[in-house]
Amino acid sequence: MDTYNIPETMKAMTLVAYDKLELAQVPVPKPGPGEVLCRIKSVAICGSDPKMIHGGYKFANWPPYFPFIMGHEWAGQIVAVGEGVKDFVPGDRVAG
Repeated sequence: MDTYNIPETMKAMTLVAYDKLELAQVPVPKPGPGEVLCRIKSVAICGSDPKMIHGGYKFANWPPYFPFIMGHEWAGQIVAVGEGVKDFVPGDRVAG
């Protein structure tokens, strides 16, 4: 069985205000019921990201809060699963 060293914190690109990004050290989340925790191996910029950074979705109240962790185009590997997860196991490769 694979063992995954899950750190307490991780780096995250955060949008702290419109037109202001900061690299932050944040706590690694723990997967809740029905959730998985992924170690992200790569991330890309989507066409919607620059528009969001510059306030292009203010009318939709997006992002819903600041700081907001960026990066929704990603690939990685599951390292932990929450209670009730049956379709995924640590080690599975995933993308979103």
